[in-house]
Amino acid sequence: MLLLLLMVGLSRLHKHRRALFAALVVLSRTAVCCRVTPSQKAQ
Repeated sequence: MLLLLLMVGLSRLHKHRRALFAALVVLSRTAVCCRVTPSQKAQ
C-alpha cells in the first residue's frame, strides 16, 4: 500500500510539475480533496 500526501496550491505549482501532478492523480485509486479559506488556515 502506498500513501501519498500532497499539500499544494495549483497556483503555486510550477508549470513543469503540473504534468507530473496530473499523472499521479490519474493513477490514484482514491483522492481526498479539501479546500480551506485563508482565515481557516490561520486558525
